[in-house]
Amino acid sequence: MVEVLIALALTGVTVVCFLAALTMVSKSTITADEHSTANSLAFSQMEYILGQGYDDTASPPQYVLLSDIPDGWSVNAIAERLDPENDGIDDDDGIQEIRVMVSRGDKQIVALTTRKVNTAYVP
Repeated sequence: MVEVLIALALTGVTVVCFLAALTMVSKSTITADEHSTANSLAFSQMEYILGQGYDDTASPPQYVLLSDIPDGWSVNAIAERLDPENDGIDDDDGIQEIRVMVSRGDKQIVALTTRKVNTAYVP
């Protein structure tokens, strides 16, 4: 009788450990999928902005966002004029910093930053 109880206890511990590991793997898969989707959305939005014409009139610069964002996700982009010449003039010297943030619900998943250069800029 004692041997059967010990065998049942060991079997129970093994099953609990297996289920805990299975839960952890499932959560990791969901998180990896979420990060993959967020990265894909961020890179797509960044490429879309970089493909648009250079906004040298609006302050701050405005760029069109992708319209086919999956439900539950949000994409935000912020453009900021840079003044690498430090001349204090209210222009951006042909360089803007672009930040794209991708969120799901209230949680920001990924953020990308790059620079957009106005190839037509002549100082």
